Amino acid sequence: MKKTLVLFMIIMLVMGLCACGSSEKDEQIKELKKQIRDLEDQIAELEETNGKVDSDKGHNDKTENDTDDKDTENKIEDSNNKDEVIDEETDKESENKTVALKFGETVSTPFVEITIDSIGTADEIKPENPDSVYRYLSDQEGETYIYAKGTIKNIGTEQFEYANNSYVQLIVDEKYKYAGSVNGDEGGNLSFIYAYLDPFGSVTFYLSASVPDELVNQYSKATFVYGFADNFSENDPKEEVCTYMYSVTGVK
Repeated sequence: MKKTLVLFMIIMLVMGLCACGSSEKDEQIKELKKQIRDLEDQIAELEETNGKVDSDKGHNDKTENDTDDKDTENKIEDSNNKDEVIDEETDKESENKTVALKFGETVSTPFVEITIDSIGTADEIKPENPDSVYRYLSDQEGETYIYAKGTIKNIGTEQFEYANNSYVQLIVDEKYKYAGSVNGDEGGNLSFIYAYLDPFGSVTFYLSASVPDELVNQYSKATFVYGFADNFSENDPKEEVCTYMYSVTGVK
């Protein structure tokens, strides 16, 4: 653009010189040279201004893109934080699923009432009024039973099996874990795998686990975790499938 305008001014200068006298030509030449210089200065100013506009536009575009990226990062971060909150809430709900019981406290569900009266130790666990021939938990060499004793009552409308369909874990001093079992005192015998209880039926029962004598001699606290599904419908259930979870703790 600059070269075109300068060329146009030169052509006009030549044409003007051809039509004028000598003194007049000199004056016109001076004037046209001056106009050419002014025009060159204006062109330079316009080019400088256009360069700044293009530079500013590029900078603005970059700023907008940076802002979009930042917004995206914030959204992702917020999403991750939300997932962490959900995970924490899920863990908290899992912990709160287990209800802590006190000795002598009766807890009720729509189908069963449970009371835990005490926690103790024994080499053997026998029924309170044994028959002449009876089943019991016999002494295991080098081990002792830690047990929780209580009462279970069927307050539902159907028979259920409460021994094999229960989850039991013993935790000693909050770190040593043992699988446990449920046994009911049923008229002179201890029930083992199959222990059925009819509606309105009630029996004394034991949560127990056999642990090394060395641990029994030094432990200070024992906690039983006890769980089951609705109406004891799950056979040999894992903790995660239990609808009801309870714990009871005894201090030595």
